[in-house]
Amino acid sequence: TSVAKDLAAYDGAKDEIVVKDSVIAIQESRITLKDSTITLFVNKEGRYRSIIGNKDQAISEWSKQYDLLNLNYKKMQIRNKFTKIGTYIIIGGLTYTLLAK
Repeated sequence: TSVAKDLAAYDGAKDEIVVKDSVIAIQESRITLKDSTITLFVNKEGRYRSIIGNKDQAISEWSKQYDLLNLNYKKMQIRNKFTKIGTYIIIGGLTYTLLAK
């Protein structure tokens, strides 16, 4: 009877091993899918970081261009003031010479 019990237990264990192996295979495939999903998101994160880096670089270039344009604008304002003053002096001198004659 003990031999029969051992044989019955062995047959049951044999079936359990097959079921456990299939469960392990399914779990391994799930883990592989999760790992591939994680790798995909890591790659996306890298692309997004590079996009953000490129945009930051573009914004810093825009800031430099803005500063340069602002400097040129201030120079043109000063030049315009001196041109206006020179024009007023010339017009005033011509008006004085016309009136003085």
